[in-house]
Amino acid sequence: MSQISFPFKMRLMNENAAKKISLSDSLDLKQYQELNYGVVLRNDTSGISFLSAQFIKINELREDSVCLCIPKNLCQTGHNLSIAFFKETPKRIVKFPTPENQESITIIGKVIDQQVADEEKIYIEVKFTQYKANEWNEILNAYLKKQEGITSLIEEVKK
Repeated sequence: MSQISFPFKMRLMNENAAKKISLSDSLDLKQYQELNYGVVLRNDTSGISFLSAQFIKINELREDSVCLCIPKNLCQTGHNLSIAFFKETPKRIVKFPTPENQESITIIGKVIDQQVADEEKIYIEVKFTQYKANEWNEILNAYLKKQEGITSLIEEVKK
């Protein structure tokens, strides 16, 4: 009886190993790397620019708004912001980019909601008032494509 079960177990182990090998062979690690859009902002209401992209995180993208986690005291509900999105987090910015800047996409919006994240950060939702829909859709599609790739990977692993 142990002779019958041993080859059966061995065959199952080999099939599982083959699945793992074929799954890992089909993975393109670049496909699952995090998108690194960098964000800087200028509070047009107060005239203050915040150019340290490493302290601004994108929480949620919507059709005509964005939710960000930012250091507190940069803005309040009702303030107008200019937001620049870079395809990669910039190392150092000394001046808020102009809308013509080819390295970034600039969007103007109004802070419509604000929530406390912790002692140092807040979440804000910025509703867009001026933006190029085709440029914003490029960002949305990049994140959507990334999410679809991750979802397909999860589905493959579940099989």
